[in-house]
Amino acid sequence: MWPRPVGCHEVPLTFSSWKRTDRVRAGTYGYAIRNEAPWTRRKVTVDRVSCCHPSEPQDSIDRMNPPADPERTPDGRYVVVDHRRWRATDPEIPEDVASRLRHHLMAARRGVAAARRAADAKAEGRARKRVNTAKVALGERGDPWWEQSAEVRRLRWERGLHELDQAERQEGGRAP
Repeated sequence: MWPRPVGCHEVPLTFSSWKRTDRVRAGTYGYAIRNEAPWTRRKVTVDRVSCCHPSEPQDSIDRMNPPADPERTPDGRYVVVDHRRWRATDPEIPEDVASRLRHHLMAARRGVAAARRAADAKAEGRARKRVNTAKVALGERGDPWWEQSAEVRRLRWERGLHELDQAERQEGGRAP
């Protein structure tokens, strides 16, 4: 059976798998082999499990200093972050428009956090709607951008930017 950590003591453990499915916590060993795309596979070897100290300090250091450009799948449709695939932003969006959309996205995410802290359900709903509008305009949600014509893609980001600018003006903020 698995050795169980006691208090703050580290317990020797040797175990290998392709992917960690859960963080190691006291008495929790969540490892499994998953069938995933080859570019997301990484061999993980754990020598020790600790109940109160990170088992992989290098992992947390890597998260604090992410690479400038995230890894992409060979077809360029997804980015790979922490071994997960996320839909990439539409590459056809002009950089100035993409920058404004990212500004709106981050402002909306800050709005969600502020509304949650204030326990304001209506404000949280409005902020989440703005997050979704920005993600759809960037091509990260909704119909896949690679299946749309150039005209439909252009209309998608123009409509999204217009909606976000209007929402920001109504809330008293300034549009970038």
